[in-house]
Amino acid sequence: MDRFLAHHLDRSTADHMLTVTQSLGPLQRQREVEAYALQSQAGMVESLLAQHC
Repeated sequence: MDRFLAHHLDRSTADHMLTVTQSLGPLQRQREVEAYALQSQAGMVESLLAQHC
């Protein structure tokens, strides 16, 4: 499990995410895992988008 997953998801959730996204390409998989892990961080995501987009 990489450091991003270890920081944001518990082991069983991270394993599940890796399993359900295994058919995706690497970039698409990374985006899906990040979106899932950060879905409860709406304020932070909005702030980052406002600052960087």
